[in-house]
Amino acid sequence: MTQEIGAWIQDFLRGEGNNVALADGLLLEKRHYFGPVPWKLRDLTRCCGPEPDMPYRTRESDFEKRVSGIIRRCETGWDMPPLIVRYEGGALTVSDGNHRHEAFRRMGKEEIPVIFWMTQRGDFPAFLAARRPKGA
Repeated sequence: MTQEIGAWIQDFLRGEGNNVALADGLLLEKRHYFGPVPWKLRDLTRCCGPEPDMPYRTRESDFEKRVSGIIRRCETGWDMPPLIVRYEGGALTVSDGNHRHEAFRRMGKEEIPVIFWMTQRGDFPAFLAARRPKGA
């Protein structure tokens, strides 16, 4: 299943996702994938946007144009692809889908479809353990 998800991610990022740099980077090491699953928007951290603290800054006008376009597409029934989110050391960082994340936030959505990826061998069991309901 991980290979199928990895293949879908590569196809998406090299096509509609237009994020070849991430696609290439994901091929540098063995990755573990999980999803797609619905996830709480508030638990995910964007890394791209116009805010001063963003690692990948974009111009506000460009960011707004893309977010507005995504909202319009969602309002007309667009089957939005899941976000691609890195899990590392307990942190959940959006690798691809920062504009979709912001669009969902503005639309008042609480959950969004996500595919998680991780590199470190120990991160996958830790991620799965963290997903278990308390007391299980």
